[in-house]
Amino acid sequence: MALVTATRAHDHDRDEARHELNMFTLTFKDKKVEHRYVRDNMSKELPLMRLSLFFAAVLYGAFGILDYYMMPGDYGPAWLIRYGIVCPILLTAFASTYGSIYYFRFSQILLSLCMAICGFGIIAMIAISPPPTNDTYYAGLIMVVFFGAVLVRLRFINASMVSLSLIVSYEIVAIYINPIPLKALVANNAFLVMASLTGHFGSYVQELFIRRNWASTQMLMRGRELLAESQAANHAKREFLAIVSHELRTPLNAIIGFSEFLKMEMFGPLGSE
Repeated sequence: MALVTATRAHDHDRDEARHELNMFTLTFKDKKVEHRYVRDNMSKELPLMRLSLFFAAVLYGAFGILDYYMMPGDYGPAWLIRYGIVCPILLTAFASTYGSIYYFRFSQILLSLCMAICGFGIIAMIAISPPPTNDTYYAGLIMVVFFGAVLVRLRFINASMVSLSLIVSYEIVAIYINPIPLKALVANNAFLVMASLTGHFGSYVQELFIRRNWASTQMLMRGRELLAESQAANHAKREFLAIVSHELRTPLNAIIGFSEFLKMEMFGPLGSE
C-alpha cells in the first residue's frame, strides 16, 4: 500500500511538472502538453475565431463611411486600402478556417497577420490623409488592438508583439511622414498606449485562466484514470487470491480428510500393512 501511495504521489508530481506554465510567454514547458493544448483549445474556439474574423471584415468595411466624410473627394486611396487589400485578406482568412487541415498549426501566424494587416492599413490611411484628418484615425488602432487581443483569441505574446510594432509604426508616421500637431500626438499616444496596456492585461489574464483551467482538467482526468487502473488492479488481485485459495483448498481438504482417517485408525493401526 505504501508503495502504491508513493507511486501515485510521484505520478501527481510528474503531471504537475509537465503542466507547469512559463508565466512570461504563457506556454507549457512540456512541448507535448503545449501541442495537445493548442489542438484542444483551437477546436473549441474555432467557431468564435470564425465569427470574429467575419465581423472584423464587416466592421473594417463599414468604417469606409468615415473615409467618405473625413476625406471628401479624396477617399479613393483609403478605399483601395480598405476594400482592395485588408477586407479581402480578412475574408480569405475566414474562408481558410473551413478547408485546410493545417489551420491548427498555422492559426496563430494567420491571426497575427490579420491583426497586423488591419493595423498597418490604418497607419497607411494616416500617412495619406490630409490634416486635420490624419490625427483622428488613431482610434482605429485602438479597435484593432482590442479586437486582436481579446476577441479573435490571438495568443497574448503574439498580440503584444503585433501591437508594439503597430505603435512604433504609428509614431514614425505621425512624427516624420505625415506630422501630427504635438498636442494631438500626445493625447493620441496617451489613449493608444493606455488602451493597448489595458487590452493586453485582459488578454494575459484571460489566457492564463484558460490554460490553468485546461491543465487542472487534464490532471483531474489523469487522476481518474489512475484511480480506475488502481481499482482494476485491486479487483484482479482479489480474483487471483480467490482462485488460488479455491485451488489450494480442494487438495488440502482431501489431505485433511485422509489425515483424519489415519488419526482415527479406521483402516487399522498406523504402520500395519
